[in-house]
Amino acid sequence: MNGGGRNLLVTLAFLGNAIASPAAYAGSWDGVWTGKLDDMVTVSVQIANDRAVSYKILGTPIGIKFSKVLDSSIQFGDPDHYSMQLKRTGEVTAVASYYGRHGYSTINLNRNSH
Repeated sequence: MNGGGRNLLVTLAFLGNAIASPAAYAGSWDGVWTGKLDDMVTVSVQIANDRAVSYKILGTPIGIKFSKVLDSSIQFGDPDHYSMQLKRTGEVTAVASYYGRHGYSTINLNRNSH
């Protein structure tokens, strides 16, 4: 391979590593993640030891029956009523996909503390 080809491969490898993927934010999920459902309804999720331990809508606690961490996301919910999946978009940001009896929504979340 000529020198130009090697330089191209090095450049492509660098660019590939520079583009952040959710897996790049593999740090702890621990903290309180907050956002607004439909830009109006306050939602908070507290995560401790990489498990969802508290979920609140407008300050009202909602029961959690399962919580599991996957490679770049955390899922939790109550199979009879709702499920939520958080995917990291940054070190302190995530997007949550909510599915429940009221339909499907996405929520942008920010981690406030850890």
